[in-house]
Amino acid sequence: MSVRIIAVIFLALQMLCASCVPTPTAPAGEIKALREGGIFVLCEGLWRQDNAVLSYINADNSVVRDVVGTYNPNTKLGDIATDMVSMSDTLVIAVNTSRSLCLVRKTDGKWLGRIATPGVKQPFHLALASNGKLYCTNINDDSITEYDAATMEVTVPTVKVGPAPEGITVLGKKIYVANSGYGDLRKDEEGAGTIQVLSQQDLSTLSVIGDLPNVGVVRSDEARKFVWATFRHFASEPDSLGGVVLIDGRTDVVMNLWRIKSPLDITIDTLSGNAYVMHAAGVDVLDPQTLATTRIISHQSGAGSDIWYSIGFDHDRRLILIGNARSYVTDGEVIVADLLGTIISRYPVGPNPISFTR
Repeated sequence: MSVRIIAVIFLALQMLCASCVPTPTAPAGEIKALREGGIFVLCEGLWRQDNAVLSYINADNSVVRDVVGTYNPNTKLGDIATDMVSMSDTLVIAVNTSRSLCLVRKTDGKWLGRIATPGVKQPFHLALASNGKLYCTNINDDSITEYDAATMEVTVPTVKVGPAPEGITVLGKKIYVANSGYGDLRKDEEGAGTIQVLSQQDLSTLSVIGDLPNVGVVRSDEARKFVWATFRHFASEPDSLGGVVLIDGRTDVVMNLWRIKSPLDITIDTLSGNAYVMHAAGVDVLDPQTLATTRIISHQSGAGSDIWYSIGFDHDRRLILIGNARSYVTDGEVIVADLLGTIISRYPVGPNPISFTR
């Protein structure tokens, strides 16, 4: 999904890193059940370092840095973790270079198993559908895979899509796949810079939404039948702007486009319908009704060792969650802010926090 780990420059930087600097792991007794209000944080780790972790922020503000290692000695997620979804009491975690999906029980952190992806597929982003299916983009072979969410058995191993599929989301009976084209690397290939819309019924292509160069993240708002997507400038065009588009999920027509410098991630407040986008200069809130854009946090990533990496939303408490990668090679943190952008707390987690869920 995402330029967060797939952009060539970033991968090159990761290859130079020999180790990470961990923070102490909290004692096993500190983790609480999900019902008690904790937040799981997936931390990507560093490429080829085998140090991805699942962190947990407790309702009492304590943190378990590595849930899997704490409750399952000598067990690791792998290299590198790129996305997770919550299914009842189970987390499904995509581990890209390790070519697998990992299952972890949420109530006690118990390791439930590792499922190898078909062939040499490298899973990237995940989307859970109401029809009992789980969909996964495979960024290395331009495909998605369909799983039975109840059994985690592969039901359709390969559905070909466009070049370098990153983000994926489900809205109604449709699947939206962001075909980035790996930025400059494959931008001239057919299907690069598009969102491909598939039917859940037979996985056929219903439509293609084009003119979205280096498209990365897609998020859906079921209540309003909206799909949001971010697209980024190319490294060869440093002065160009990326942006965010709002798509009508009924017609698959772009309703509005906001030009934004280097949008990295986006999250949706499903109560208000507002979108919060993280970009080169901070965090903006986009209102789909008025089309207004409001800067709520100003932040220049890359200044020193403070690099904002991901954004999520705590729907229970209606708070913004920001993943700070710091310098990529050290442990990161989660910054919690209110809807006005006021930072109210910070929590140490593993390296490169990338995804959040309860």
